[in-house]
Amino acid sequence: KDDGAGPTPKRPKHKTGFVVLSPEGLHRAPQKNNQFHPRIVLKNLFFFLVGGLYYVGWLPRDFPVANWLTRRYDGALVMRTLGLAAQEQRPFSNVIAILARLYPKRSVRASLDEAGRRINRGEPWSESLQRTGIIREADGTVLEAAERTGNIAWALEEMADSGMRRWIFRLRIVLNVLFPILVLVLGLIVAFLVIGLFVPLTSLIEGLS
Repeated sequence: KDDGAGPTPKRPKHKTGFVVLSPEGLHRAPQKNNQFHPRIVLKNLFFFLVGGLYYVGWLPRDFPVANWLTRRYDGALVMRTLGLAAQEQRPFSNVIAILARLYPKRSVRASLDEAGRRINRGEPWSESLQRTGIIREADGTVLEAAERTGNIAWALEEMADSGMRRWIFRLRIVLNVLFPILVLVLGLIVAFLVIGLFVPLTSLIEGLS
């Protein structure tokens, strides 16, 4: 009907389309997501097994190699604890004395106890931790400068994070070296079992023939 307002515009027609997927296209995408990497699985299993046993205390924590590997980790934990103490404005001598009694590793407790005795004799706390091997010389220099400028809490937190990153990097190197050795040992065990099972079997077959 014409009301004098001109012709009524036509509505656009909606077109319906279909997307056809081939069977190859349907099965190709899931194959990329379902890839199985035995090396990654074994490495993660080894890492979580060793880490879990170490955490619950079933692995010795005072082996010389373990002490060398976790020295930076222990120092980072001590510096992080001192950083929290600095934020609360607590004396470092008391915190170090508490750590010397409660830290899980005996060797670190002995080093902290020696550092506490040095502090009680009037030696600076950063130098005491450095001389007992808890922190590095470079860390001690940074902490001394930060203490003079009043940024000791920030510096302790930064040094702890840096030490933790170095420890993780060192741990990755050790795991990358140990993993092929572990795979080789497991392969030798499997080969020994296979040879032990099949050699008598071949001898039995030869005897029957």
